[in-house]
Amino acid sequence: MRTSVSAAIGTVGIIEWTASVPVTGAWIDFGRDPENYEFQAPVDDPASDQHRTLLLGMKPATTYSFQIVVERGGERCTSDVERITTGPLRNGLATVVVDTPRPEEAFGGFTIACQFMPPGPTSLGDPGSFGWAFIFDGDGDIVWWHRGRATQGCSRARMSYDGKYLWTGNTNVGATAGGTLARVQMDGTGEESFDIPLRHHDFAILPDESVAYIEYADENLASIPPVLGNEGCDLIKELDPETGVSTTIYEVASASPTQGGNCHSNAINWWPDEELYTVSVLYWNSILAFDRSGSLAWVFGGEMSDFGGVQWDRQHQHHLFDDHLLLFNNHDDDGNSAALEYQLGEDSAELVFSYSGGVSSQTFGDVQRLPNGNTLVTFSNAGVIQEVNSSGQLVQEIRSGLVGYTVRRRSLYGPPPPFAD
Repeated sequence: MRTSVSAAIGTVGIIEWTASVPVTGAWIDFGRDPENYEFQAPVDDPASDQHRTLLLGMKPATTYSFQIVVERGGERCTSDVERITTGPLRNGLATVVVDTPRPEEAFGGFTIACQFMPPGPTSLGDPGSFGWAFIFDGDGDIVWWHRGRATQGCSRARMSYDGKYLWTGNTNVGATAGGTLARVQMDGTGEESFDIPLRHHDFAILPDESVAYIEYADENLASIPPVLGNEGCDLIKELDPETGVSTTIYEVASASPTQGGNCHSNAINWWPDEELYTVSVLYWNSILAFDRSGSLAWVFGGEMSDFGGVQWDRQHQHHLFDDHLLLFNNHDDDGNSAALEYQLGEDSAELVFSYSGGVSSQTFGDVQRLPNGNTLVTFSNAGVIQEVNSSGQLVQEIRSGLVGYTVRRRSLYGPPPPFAD
């Protein structure tokens, strides 16, 4: 057995080990208390005799115990208990401050985020000159970080479906900095970048590891510098990271020939249960749903809405689940931002939950319904992330500086939301 920590990210443990006989299952239990392990790292291809397993989610400068567990022929065997000590936190990362007034109700888990800074004249040089993708735990301790080709003005970070990579994408509003997508292995090595000059804002990961993204349909429509209300129209494309080839899935303008070309989009998701994409179209005050063949399923909000009883002013991220749609409304009646949840009927919708917290984010903003029923609301411009319960009571508040979109997940192993918790 060989034990080490990643040279790129000192909180990532690397366990290299061999099995002398074929096994049918294997994993590594690890945590700060060997009597009560906190985490479990799955082992890829347990039938192999050579293994390299990453320990993810560990705090900086902390000693952890771990134990390899293997199964064969209905029997379970364990290795001796070993120890590994993580390295220090990297300088220059965001400061995360957590206040949890209702700790018994907090979801916990890990939050994936990235520092967001608007693109501008000072950001057009070295793509790695500032900005980090980072992951922090329920205590606010940063347990993973990366700075690379797509973290300058970073707006989104997501883990790959197989959990082996973290993807990042920059904002690139108005195509001022050049759109970049990049993926890096979870041990912080081997970054691959994909330069897509007109890509902007957001991207989504699919189970086949395709990456769906938003791209300006015409460079002449991507106003430089960006002028609010005149940001052109968009295409939705899918990137095959193995070939580097992109395919157009949908033309946003086709949803409404009558509303003109101002169909600036800012958020995209893939919902596996519905087999639908949803895209937020800012100035239409609409969310479009369509499948991978480019067939429009429905429109929620705005002049074209297939559902009556919905109205708001500007939106960004959103969460579709069961027969509900949760969205981040940038401007509520009091000048703040709010999370709005609608229950969807056949041709109408009912507002069943709203929460503002008295915080404003005029751009970006995210919402996520957590598996325990709480709602995560990210006020990106304010650098505030709030977790609230079903009654709208504050469970936890996190302050981390300007961030883009966020994802909360229970574990750093397995498929990411919405495929798993």
